[in-house]
Amino acid sequence: MAHTLQVTERDISVKGKHLLAKLQIPAVVYGQGIENKNVQMDYVTFEKLYAQAGRSSVVTLSLGKEKLSVLIHDYQLDPIRDTFRHVDFLVVNMKETVHAHIPLKVEGTPIAVRDKAGVIVHGIEEVEVKSLPGDLPHDISVDISALADYHDHINVSDLDLGDKVEIITDPATMIVSIAAPKKQEEESELSPAQQEAAAAEAANKEEA
Repeated sequence: MAHTLQVTERDISVKGKHLLAKLQIPAVVYGQGIENKNVQMDYVTFEKLYAQAGRSSVVTLSLGKEKLSVLIHDYQLDPIRDTFRHVDFLVVNMKETVHAHIPLKVEGTPIAVRDKAGVIVHGIEEVEVKSLPGDLPHDISVDISALADYHDHINVSDLDLGDKVEIITDPATMIVSIAAPKKQEEESELSPAQQEAAAAEAANKEEA
């Protein structure tokens, strides 16, 4: 999907809070070989674009007659309202590789959760990759439905993104694992003598 965004030059004498009051987001455009550009854009339009593009899809910025290929490199949020306050756009060369962080999208219900009351333990939520800008995935789906037993897991090394995308994150990093229910974990930590005593106590309670 192609993503485009109309921006206009910003008058830096106007404070950011005054722009935001008019539903305009202040932003900066920068990158190798270009001068920094202060711009602004419509809040609602950017909010919709970010929901679709995220930080790993190339966006074409229209600034007057100029067209720039960029990534949404960073942004600032209002700590109370959780709304956008400022955005950084990074200009990219479509023929040169870039680094980006791609969100992981965990899908499915593990067998160990469905049949054994296992507990899903989440690790990282994104991975760092390197590729040409046009080959960056929007997100990475991670199917966990095949995890069948306690301590089964999926690591970064289990991801297959093809030959156009190189994963930079440590392959041994855990994405998802399955833990035993808390009660069962506590029982498994007991010594054989403690387990035998606990079993005897349970039997006595049943007889009583």
